[in-house]
Amino acid sequence: MKTKIFFQKMIMLLFVICSFHMVSYGQSSRITGVVTDMAGEPLIGVNVQIKRTNIGTITDFDGNFTIVGVMPGDTLVFSYIGMKKVEVGVRGLSVIHVVMRDDFMVLSTDTFQKRLLTFYKDCVFFDYDRFLRTRIQPQVC
Repeated sequence: MKTKIFFQKMIMLLFVICSFHMVSYGQSSRITGVVTDMAGEPLIGVNVQIKRTNIGTITDFDGNFTIVGVMPGDTLVFSYIGMKKVEVGVRGLSVIHVVMRDDFMVLSTDTFQKRLLTFYKDCVFFDYDRFLRTRIQPQVC
């Protein structure tokens, strides 16, 4: 009889310990952060999404974001038009600062070489090489 009560208590204790473990593992967290470009300027409207889910948000006017429902081990994906996609593993972080780089391959020189654009009966020639030469080049410090 004593062994039966002992085993019942041990099973209850094991159940309680496992319940605490599951509750702590299942806790989702809130992550905040800032998204900037290489010059340190905040990026407005960057898409922030948890990889392989439909949970996401966008950055505000100051580049700040807050996303809720992030589990330990999840990956955040940052995407923005004209910038390279950035993936950041959470690994227990609560504040993330992301710097995004320009994606220079958005306009490929092979696809835009001297195309003939037709608008209603008027023809316009677009010289992509001249456009690149006259464009203001950013200075690298």
